[in-house]
Amino acid sequence: MFRDRRAANPVGPASGPQDQMAQNLVLSYLAGGRIMELKTVQINDRLDIPRPCIDATNVGYNVEWSQELRIADSLREYVSGAMLVHMIRNGSFFDGLDLGGITGDVIYDLSIGYDLEGIRGGPIVAFIERMKDTGEIIDRLRLQIPSRHALLRDMDYPTS
Repeated sequence: MFRDRRAANPVGPASGPQDQMAQNLVLSYLAGGRIMELKTVQINDRLDIPRPCIDATNVGYNVEWSQELRIADSLREYVSGAMLVHMIRNGSFFDGLDLGGITGDVIYDLSIGYDLEGIRGGPIVAFIERMKDTGEIIDRLRLQIPSRHALLRDMDYPTS
């Protein structure tokens, strides 16, 4: 149990670049991940970061403050990914195959960093508030669903 929700299993990707894009959240779900710790979002979202930001050729090190996407882009990717997973769970892409039910809830866990000043700052507070109620973002994304999948526009997507 996590926040009064039961995941089908206790596995999923840890926060990192592998789970910052919508398609990667879908792939994690299809591979069995049910707890998705979303890529850390932080106030410094306009960085010039040496690549790779993690180098483990011989001795591993990480260049901190590494956020590849802007805060607004992260928000859109996370909500898009959750919508796609919801579509899949409800059998909308696999000829009625039910991937919901026994698979349990999918839990999305935010990772916010990297210092208290940044976490308390306006952009991160706004990000958290928008993640708590994603209805407005979902309504915008509904309009991007192709007409051949128009029924998916009316799906009841979770907003928190």
